[in-house]
This record gives sequence, C-alpha cells and structure tokens, in this order.
Amino acid sequence: LHTAYRRQRQMCIRDSFLTSITKLDFSKRMGSSLVHENEVLTHLIQLITSNKLFLEPDFSLPKMQFYSNLSADTIRNAIKASNFVNFKAFLNHHRIVYAVALIDGGYLEKKTIHSLSLDSGFKSSVTFFRVFKDQKKLTPLAYSTQNL
Repeated sequence: LHTAYRRQRQMCIRDSFLTSITKLDFSKRMGSSLVHENEVLTHLIQLITSNKLFLEPDFSLPKMQFYSNLSADTIRNAIKASNFVNFKAFLNHHRIVYAVALIDGGYLEKKTIHSLSLDSGFKSSVTFFRVFKDQKKLTPLAYSTQNL
C-alpha cells in the first residue's frame, strides 16, 4: 500500500512538472538568441571578407574584438552556433575559400603551393595542407588538377 501511494505521488509530481514545462515558451527565447547570433555572424563575415582580415596570418580573436566592437563571448557564441568549432576554424574556412578561388583563377600555373598557403593567410604550409584536405577532401594540387 505504501509503495502504491509513493508511485502515485511520483506520477502526480511528474505530470505536474510536464504540464508546467509545456507552458514555458522556449521557442521565443531560442529564436531571439539564434537571430542575434546570425546577425553577429553576418557582421563578422562581412567584416573579415570586405577588409580581407582573414589574410593576416596573425589575425586573432582579440583583433576581431577590436574590429567588430563585440565581446569575445559574443563572437564565440555566434561562431559556435554556425557549426564552426572555434574562431580559428571559422578563419581557416575563409582562408581556404580564398585559396580555392586563387587556384580556380590559375594561381598555381605561375606560383607554388607554398606561396598559395602564405597568400591565403596561413603561417605554415603544413597547416594549410591539413586544413585544405580536411575541408576539400583533396590536397591543393589534386584539387587544382581535378578542376582544370
């Protein structure tokens, strides 16, 4: 009898919890946050692409804070909401997009892959190769010969 009463009480508590939680409007809160993060991300992308800040090998989160007038947390949250792991991954994505545009424009017909890595904003050719292959599933040279 005592066990049946306890089970009934637990079910009653659970039901009242479920009823109260369904009254909360998470969609408005999440929607507002996502809209803000999307606006921040759009601002960040516009900022780094129009000024080609991603081509600076030493470009960093503190520099992005300076240029954008946003806090580090605001920048991080917007970038994470867009499925980039971190600021560096966000930056490297734009560097690879730029490198691909250079390759597609015939860059490697006259210059080396090492110079491509430097001109794309990477400090190291090794990092450039790794990031390029992670994003494109090909090495830069394989990409260039495949897209002739």
